[in-house]
Amino acid sequence: MFAEAGLEIYERREIIETFEPGQTPAGREAEARRLEVGELMERVRDRYWLVENGGNADATKAFVASLSASLDSFFINM
Repeated sequence: MFAEAGLEIYERREIIETFEPGQTPAGREAEARRLEVGELMERVRDRYWLVENGGNADATKAFVASLSASLDSFFINM
């Protein structure tokens, strides 16, 4: 596939929601939460790479430090 399309295969990413037949409402809710967490993680990665690719090492370090502090605070307060 890569040989035919080259980098074009990386140009689009999306999450496709699928639910198994017979899945309970609780199972669908759990799956929806899992997908939401995946989307949040993807947003964090996208933002990181935007900062990282900007070429400013100080901005990248500040981003990582801020993210780390936010997550530490979140985990302490759980």
